[in-house]
Amino acid sequence: MTRILLSAYACEPDKGSEPAVGWGWATALPRLGHDVTVLTRTNNRAAVEHALAILPDATRPRFAYYDLPPWLAWWKRGSRGVHLYYLLWQWGAYRLARRLHRERRFDLVHHVTFVSVHQPSFMGRLGIPFWFGPVSGGDRIPRSLRASFPVAARLRESLRDLANVSMPLDPLMRATFRAASRILVTSEATRALFPARDRPRAEVTLAIALPLPPPARGGGDPSRAVRLPSPRGRGLGGGATPSTSSPSAA
Repeated sequence: MTRILLSAYACEPDKGSEPAVGWGWATALPRLGHDVTVLTRTNNRAAVEHALAILPDATRPRFAYYDLPPWLAWWKRGSRGVHLYYLLWQWGAYRLARRLHRERRFDLVHHVTFVSVHQPSFMGRLGIPFWFGPVSGGDRIPRSLRASFPVAARLRESLRDLANVSMPLDPLMRATFRAASRILVTSEATRALFPARDRPRAEVTLAIALPLPPPARGGGDPSRAVRLPSPRGRGLGGGATPSTSSPSAA
């Protein structure tokens, strides 16, 4: 059994996109025998606690909650200021993670949301194996298709291209990559964005997939088809790549 601290800013049941990724990892890893503590936003607590109540005790992850002071919440309304709010949340969550680590002595810390190659994590500073990802952001819309876009959309795509080119120069991202013992990406295009020295530790996998099936009537174990994190960076399941059978199990 691996004691995993899962950092999931977005993590809610019965939702799609980023919250679904966080919830998928949070609920798949305990089913595969790991002791999981999920660090997420206090804002997610009501939905999380309601869903946890119906999970079997043996597959129920622990949750720890953190949010920035209420007086900062106004800054994140809509899309305005969300990136700065997220960055500050990551720093505060790391400080809480240090205290949790002193109490529970985790084997591994794993950042799963946001699924963005442009957003850093400070969890690598805990001094234990750190997994970063799956992250995305390197895929591009071909220029031949952009010709039909409105001017504002073409400008947004050009700004995205610029962000991708400059991402390896971001000191916070460079520190995040350097601290990671393993990096998961959702495409080869995203993997190609990484500095050459970090690319060998990056592997392509899914961010989310179908839920694990129940055990087979004959005693089959669905976890045998899934590789899972270990303190040494090796899989604990069978020989498949991470994500082949779980909602995001790596």
